[in-house]
Amino acid sequence: MANLYAPEADRVVSRAFCDEGNGARIFFNISSLSRAGSRPESEIEIHLEGSTYDFLLTDTWNLQGKSLKAVSGWLQVVDPGIEFLALQEVGGTKTLPLVSNESSATPLGSLSEYQFFDDDELADYRVFGSSELQSHLAQVILLPQDSIDFVRGTHKGERVIGVHYEASSSCSPRWLFSVHMPHNDNSEEMYAASVAELATLCHQHRDEQTIFVGDFNSEQGFLVRWLSKFTPIPDMSSAVPLQQQAAVREAVDSLQLATGEFAVVHFSHDEISAAIAALKTGYGASGPNLPDSLAPCKGDKSWTHFVLHTGDIASAFDSLHHSEIADFIQRYTPARLSREGHRSSIGSWGWLFVDDMLLQFGSWASSIELLPRIVAALAKAGLRLSLQKTELMAHPDTLRLGREIPIPDDHILTQIPWTSQTKYLRKPFRHVDVGENLYMLFRPTIRRAVHQGLSSLQPVLKGLTWNQPSLALSLCNKYIGAKWLWLAPVLSINQSSLQDIQVLQVTVLVCLLKLYLPVHLKHATAMSLHRIRRRATMVFLSANPAGSWTFMTRQRTWGYMGHLLRKPVEHLTRQALVDTASAQRPQGGLANTPGKWLTKTASAVFMETLGLDSVVARAAQREDWCAKGRSHFMTLSHVESHSRLGSGVWGRWQDALLQHVPWMFSMVLLCGAEGYQAHWIDETHGMQGWQLDSEISVALRSFLLHVRMLYENWVFLLNIPHGVWDAICSELHAMSAEFSVATQCVVLFVTFT
Repeated sequence: MANLYAPEADRVVSRAFCDEGNGARIFFNISSLSRAGSRPESEIEIHLEGSTYDFLLTDTWNLQGKSLKAVSGWLQVVDPGIEFLALQEVGGTKTLPLVSNESSATPLGSLSEYQFFDDDELADYRVFGSSELQSHLAQVILLPQDSIDFVRGTHKGERVIGVHYEASSSCSPRWLFSVHMPHNDNSEEMYAASVAELATLCHQHRDEQTIFVGDFNSEQGFLVRWLSKFTPIPDMSSAVPLQQQAAVREAVDSLQLATGEFAVVHFSHDEISAAIAALKTGYGASGPNLPDSLAPCKGDKSWTHFVLHTGDIASAFDSLHHSEIADFIQRYTPARLSREGHRSSIGSWGWLFVDDMLLQFGSWASSIELLPRIVAALAKAGLRLSLQKTELMAHPDTLRLGREIPIPDDHILTQIPWTSQTKYLRKPFRHVDVGENLYMLFRPTIRRAVHQGLSSLQPVLKGLTWNQPSLALSLCNKYIGAKWLWLAPVLSINQSSLQDIQVLQVTVLVCLLKLYLPVHLKHATAMSLHRIRRRATMVFLSANPAGSWTFMTRQRTWGYMGHLLRKPVEHLTRQALVDTASAQRPQGGLANTPGKWLTKTASAVFMETLGLDSVVARAAQREDWCAKGRSHFMTLSHVESHSRLGSGVWGRWQDALLQHVPWMFSMVLLCGAEGYQAHWIDETHGMQGWQLDSEISVALRSFLLHVRMLYENWVFLLNIPHGVWDAICSELHAMSAEFSVATQCVVLFVTFT
């Protein structure tokens, strides 16, 4: 009893057994079995008295890098009755021959089965193993051929392998697992992950005959204490019972039948024939033409907007029976999601509670007919709509038509507000008018998200200044841009929207870099500095195009459209994108639809005129589509780079020499009899001058590096006469680009007469 791990308060009993002359005493922790099976201890003890038991002779060896060839000699001195042998740290398994699938009696699953011939001691065993594990070297399981009827399957985990077989003695299936836990020099997180894997297997196979052996690399009782942290809840099936599936189907069919004349009816052969006859000559029966031709066959003489209802369940979670919800979740949650905080390798979610609905009706008649039935169906489940949060949203023309329809006074439509714009999941929701696009619809949401992100970053931006532009750009994209860039693929891209996005990012970066203006400046000077700081920020973004929101918007839109084109042709979102490529522009509408932007951009990316079918074929090559798109948008960003040159910035000539703000150094470059000279005013020493003796680009670069050591400036403003600029503009542009790359500073130019 000294070596038995059990709490002092637990009841432990022993039973003596005899098998073919060999005696053994087995100890049972009655209290632990009682807790695991939710049964009284007395019932457990009575069950032990009247049960029959199978005895297995098993062993586990750590070979410490030796090959299976060394095991052959050891097996000769091992008890021949061994039924299961687990090996850890086995070397040389990658060179062993494998049993082919054709010659194998059973599917091998995820483990390899190694082949041994008659002259080898291992030929009497079924040998399964794998070296593709997190544990050191390979793990192997040996099963004597005469002890098993057949192998049902295998299992390969991170540190556990297993074989599912049927024993000859008991004719019942059994799982045998070999375990190799991390050594004590590994992190506690690694050990915890391994114990979680072991606990999951214990939970999954708790109703089967299961044996775990191996090298646990732990002190006695340490593994038991770890396993206690992973107590599983009762079993749960992921499938909803057929009875409840039938109930759901019955409710849907009831609503469908209740629509009467508005129910979905398939087109008849005669209707399709009439529609095909109405097609224009030279047009195929594909694209938007066929639906347009079919529309008159159903009596739709004109297009009408649909009717939407945003529904919110009143006191949704509080109005439900929590005990029934807990029981339902417990019964139908998959075992892999049964523990809070469990990390799923596929990123699965558990149960989500949803109390928002969006109901779409094709006409007022179907809305009037079906909405009360939906309310009644919710009432049967103990739920009701919140009249304060439920709205009817439709186009203004549709709303005017609805007000002319007689509706009963007690109908729910008379109890909820009617509006032409609403919000769903905190996003604006309304019909887009002619001349508008989705960017115009989402623009307030984008601006609000950007300013919320900027406000949330304020506590951590106290130490950030203009001397850390790369860090500021990274923070801008990671914590502010990420709040809205997920919307980019559905936004309509045109020059106006891209310019607005750039202005928004420049505003954010000006705040992050703390390019402030002193309050004592005169209005004209303050506006000049304001234009300079924004121009400097746009030049910085031009030098770092991958961090620009305009580049990200184009790239994400391009990638998403390629993703849609790789979907099946019946995919609804793909159909919507394809239809916009040939849609006719409405009077006063925007000329650039998503589909037209796609075909135009694809032609520029692949440098040839492409039709829609060719674009779809190109999108099928995902890697080439993404790489060439990124290269094109990068080139486009360089072409659209903001100019470093400005004119007419200062209202007074003195302002070109003064240092108004600490983030900018302003100087005047003149050309005299002795060559080029730089002049500026220092706040302490007054007027300063610097003779530029050598080649202008080299001398000016050395001067700016010297100034950067004296002052902590980010923007260097060079004020140059027109005549001097015309003579050396090419050298200055090359010097400024090289200087910006080396120092992350911005060089700007201003010309004057």
